[in-house]
Amino acid sequence: MSEFDRLIHLTGWVGETPDGSDAAYLLLTTNDPNAPKVMPLVAKSLGMNPRRGSVTMQPIGDSYVSVSTDLWAALHFGDDKFERPVDADWAMHAIGQNRVVVTVGYLPMPAGLDPWTYAEDAGAISQVVLGIFPARSAEVTP
Repeated sequence: MSEFDRLIHLTGWVGETPDGSDAAYLLLTTNDPNAPKVMPLVAKSLGMNPRRGSVTMQPIGDSYVSVSTDLWAALHFGDDKFERPVDADWAMHAIGQNRVVVTVGYLPMPAGLDPWTYAEDAGAISQVVLGIFPARSAEVTP
């Protein structure tokens, strides 16, 4: 695991979208005080528009989310990926809708704060970017 991987936190949940439907979400954050400088670079590396408050409907490049049968999600970008375990409900939404809403937070996330609360609070002041990423089924994660 690289130092970069240790700084970035990946969380996920099923939540409501602006159109009222439920979707699988992934949130990338850090508790590093340099988040306002670092996280726009993360968003750009994922193929997202890094402008605060923006929504990327299709990431540039071949970024996508895979969901394995053993309930691991992997956010792929270039030759890299971030991974986390997910529950069956999250996997069902991701694969059933063929999409995951990826959120990158530009403010440091305090330890212990609920990811949904962070995303709503930071989103309200345009300190996040959103992207709609394609979701694919994958074999069991090695």
